[in-house]
Amino acid sequence: MSKKIKMEFISSGFHDILCSDGVAKEVQAAANTIGQRADSNAKALYPQTRGHTYQNSAHVGFYGGGRIIAHVTTIDMQAALAEAKAQTLSKAVG
Repeated sequence: MSKKIKMEFISSGFHDILCSDGVAKEVQAAANTIGQRADSNAKALYPQTRGHTYQNSAHVGFYGGGRIIAHVTTIDMQAALAEAKAQTLSKAVG
C-alpha cells in the first residue's frame, strides 16, 4: 500500500530559476530552432517564399508564477496557409 507524499516547494527559488538568464537563453534558442524548422517546412511547400515567414519572441509570462515563455507566429499569408494545409509550425515543434 502506498502512502501519499506531500511536497512543498519554495516558490521564490523556482521563480528565480525560471526567470534566470540561462533559462531565457535556452527558451529563446528553442524558439529560434522551431522558427527555422517551420521556415524550412513552409519554403518546401511554397518555394517562392523569400525571407523568414515565422517570427519568435521570448518574455516573462504572467501565469504559473511568472516565467520565461516564447511564441513563434506566422508573419505572412504563405506561412498561415502552410500551417493550415500542412501544419508546418506544429510539426516544427515536435
